Amino acid sequence: MADGKGRIIVYNGEIFNWVEIRAELEAAGYSFVTQSDAEVLLAAWDRWGAACVEHFNGIWAFVLFDPEGSARGGPLLVFCRDRFGIKPLYLIRDKGMVAFCSEIKPLLLACNRNARINPGALVQQLLFESQSAPARTLYEEVEEVSPATLSCWSIDDQKWQTIRYWNPEAISMIKRTDARALEEFSWLIEDATSIRLRADVEVALTLSGGIDSSAIAMALAGENHGDIKAFTSRFRTALDLDETGWSALAARKAGIKQIFVDVEDIDLDAEERLLSRHMETMYTSFSQLVNWVVIKAIKTQTDIKVLLNGQGGDEIFLGYERYYVPHILNPDRSALSWLREWWLSAMHSKLSMLRLLGFLVYFSADEFRRQRYARNGRAYLQDWLLKYAEDGSVDRLISDKRLLTIQETCGPQLQRLLRFDDRISAAFGMEGRPVFLDHRMVEFGISLEGTHKIRDGWTKYIIRRYLDKKGLPEIAWRKNKLGFPAPTREWTASLLKIRGEELQKNAFMRSVLRQGLDIQALTDQQISTILRLHSAAKEIQWEPVVAPA
Repeated sequence: MADGKGRIIVYNGEIFNWVEIRAELEAAGYSFVTQSDAEVLLAAWDRWGAACVEHFNGIWAFVLFDPEGSARGGPLLVFCRDRFGIKPLYLIRDKGMVAFCSEIKPLLLACNRNARINPGALVQQLLFESQSAPARTLYEEVEEVSPATLSCWSIDDQKWQTIRYWNPEAISMIKRTDARALEEFSWLIEDATSIRLRADVEVALTLSGGIDSSAIAMALAGENHGDIKAFTSRFRTALDLDETGWSALAARKAGIKQIFVDVEDIDLDAEERLLSRHMETMYTSFSQLVNWVVIKAIKTQTDIKVLLNGQGGDEIFLGYERYYVPHILNPDRSALSWLREWWLSAMHSKLSMLRLLGFLVYFSADEFRRQRYARNGRAYLQDWLLKYAEDGSVDRLISDKRLLTIQETCGPQLQRLLRFDDRISAAFGMEGRPVFLDHRMVEFGISLEGTHKIRDGWTKYIIRRYLDKKGLPEIAWRKNKLGFPAPTREWTASLLKIRGEELQKNAFMRSVLRQGLDIQALTDQQISTILRLHSAAKEIQWEPVVAPA
């Protein structure tokens, strides 16, 4: 889209509050000819310049050409992503040339580049499941625009400037009573849900039996939002993974029509290959394959294009069990307080006291964890690759809950999950909208005292209180949530049976796996890693990695 001043924008995403921004711009004298948020974005840039993004509530990646954008009046090319990197944007820069795309494969093709993998980035992702720097990707020549930034390229002088437009570290803690915290959270989740229903197409919800998606369902309850549908994965044979009973309880309470997707009834080999092809990187667990099957079913059985989801709730409000470690081991605690929190955390989670003690030891020993990951890699990776693991890092769990929330929400933990979600939904021409990643919700979460996040051993305490208030105490206070389960052992065994002979025939795999490797002697986790690595290498046609001279 272009405006009357020669500006051109390429835009992917949604600005959910574009209606309010448009009204503000109209009051300032701007006029519009479409009902497009892209037109609003261009007008906002004209009025506020780089500061326009501070007004946006949404998910976006855009590239904007401004013929008079720089301080000296020269042409400017601006690359920008939303605050949390929900929408992707990749670059290749070389000798005065810049190419960009929301996907990596077309970018490599357009620039006549091969899929050459950076060995250090590969080991970091294989062993530590993260990337070592915000802009780094697996690919030697491909970088990723960092979230919450404007990367500006002055075309005349070939210089780059990066502007960080959102700074979570500047958000201070605010003391709130229980009543006030719940009131604020209730308004935020209901408004964040409502504003994400703005669309020209039908909007639905992915619903598990967990706290986050159930809270979104209850935020829809009692409102005039039409016949919203909720989609849930179902396991008919692996009943220990099935949570349809919990999700059905939430759907009934919210008055939402629920549709079940049987994720076991698939062509495992074909679907896993397709998933790897669209991921463009190595995905981390078969949970993404479950998500793939659910999204594919929605695409093939309905006309739905937009899906609300609960991504981000665990990071903002500290829902993962590993967060018990900095909570219990806070250096400000007395020995009696330490024991009390250990006992309560075991009572109000699915962890036994012994297993929780193991968590406390494991996640508080960063160097031990790093060495363990490295040892795991020695079982199947070539020795020269393992040298990169020496510089590998694991996330340190900070006892300060404000800083921990920032680390988990704005760091590689959530970035990885958002990348998977976007690639899966985009593969089927759909859009995922994470309700909890409304920037107002995140800012609220950062400013929220830790006692509203973990209390008496209950994680995500504020969300549990919301569900309880909404009449869902059974889900609010459940202790055995599975996360996003998958039949990992069964699928690993099936894929190994199908692909066992070809795993070491692929040129890339020969370049990274130990010679003479007996795959059958490895653990299920190690075999699963090799299978997923093989899929990515074959489907995206990665070049072999070469040991340095």
